[in-house]
Amino acid sequence: MGNHRSFFDQLKADKVKLYLSMRDICWGCQWLTKPPQSDADWNEWWEHVFAEIYWLNVRNDYQFDFFEIFNEPDNSGQGWGGTEAEYLKFAAVTADAINFLYKKYIPSRKPWILGPAVDYPQVASDSSVPGGKGWINDLLGLKPAAINAISFHSYLTLSELTWGVTYAHGLAANHGNPNMPVWISELGTYDQLGNGAQNGNVPFVIRFITSMIQMSQPGALLTGMNYFIWQDSGDGSGLIDKNGTPRTSYYGLRFANRALNHGKSTFAASTSKTSLTALATRDTKEVYFIITNMDPSQTFKVEASFSALVKFTGNGTLYRYDAKNNDIRSRIAVKGGVVTFTIPPNGAVQVVVPF
Repeated sequence: MGNHRSFFDQLKADKVKLYLSMRDICWGCQWLTKPPQSDADWNEWWEHVFAEIYWLNVRNDYQFDFFEIFNEPDNSGQGWGGTEAEYLKFAAVTADAINFLYKKYIPSRKPWILGPAVDYPQVASDSSVPGGKGWINDLLGLKPAAINAISFHSYLTLSELTWGVTYAHGLAANHGNPNMPVWISELGTYDQLGNGAQNGNVPFVIRFITSMIQMSQPGALLTGMNYFIWQDSGDGSGLIDKNGTPRTSYYGLRFANRALNHGKSTFAASTSKTSLTALATRDTKEVYFIITNMDPSQTFKVEASFSALVKFTGNGTLYRYDAKNNDIRSRIAVKGGVVTFTIPPNGAVQVVVPF
C-alpha cells in the first residue's frame, strides 16, 4: 500500500472526505493527564490539536476538514473517563485550536467540527445511555459555539434513525440554529458476534441500503453518515473479513454509494408498490436511479422514468445487487429517459446515464 503519504495522496485524488476523531484516551501518559486538569494540561492539549492539524493540512495538504470531538464520551468504555462538564471544556479548547489554525493559515477552507458523537441518543426512552441527549443539548449551549454540526451513533431501525435526526434538529432550533447539519458518524452492519452474520446477509444489507435511500430523500434533514466498520476488528465483523475478502455487504455498500455519495442533488421518486423504495440523484456528469425491493418472495417488472432530469436515449449502465449479483454491471437500453427492468426479491437495481 505504500507509506502514509502515498496513502493520503491517493485518498485525496479519489476525493475521499477524511474524518479525524480528536481523542485523549491515554491512561498514565506523562505528557498529558486524562482528562486534562491543570492550565498546563489544557495548553498541552491545545498545542497537540494545533500541531496535528498543522502537519496534516498546512505542512502537507491532505485536506482533513472533518473533526469529531472525541468518540462516545458518554460511554466510559470508549476512554473518556471524565465528566460531562470536563468534556464540554475539552470541546471548547479543541474547537478553539482548530478555528485558530484555519483562520490564520487556511482561511479559504472551512473546518467541520462535529460532536458530541454520543451513543444511541435517538432512542426515545434513552435507556441505553441516559445522558446521550443531554450531552448534545449542553454542547449546543456553549458560547462561543464549539461545533457546527451535530453527530451521534446508531445501528437501529429507520424509524429510530429518523427520530434521532429530527430530535437533533429540534435541539439545534432551540439554540437558534434550525439548519445545523446532522451527521450519523457511526452506523452500519457492525456485528459484535464477530461471525459476519449481518455482513453476509443480503436481506439485511438490502434493508440497510433502503434506509440509506430514505435518509437521502429531499428534506430528510441528514447531511452525512459514516459507515462502521470497514474490516474485522476485535469482536466486530466488517465489510472485509480477516483474510481480506470482501463480504456481500461490501458490494452492497459500494452499489449504494455510487448513487448516494458526494452530496449529489436528490430527487424524490414514487413507486406503485410499498416494498419498492427509489430515488434519483444527479451530479455534473450523470443521473443515477436507485431502487430496492424488500419483498422476500416477489419479483417486479419496473418501468422507471427519469425523463424530467434527462431525456437520454441510448445505452445506460445497469448495476444489480441481490443474492446472485454482487454489484454486477451490464448495459441497458434507455429511451427518452425511460427504462424497463426486473428487480428480484431482496434485490436492488441502479441505472446510470450521462447527463
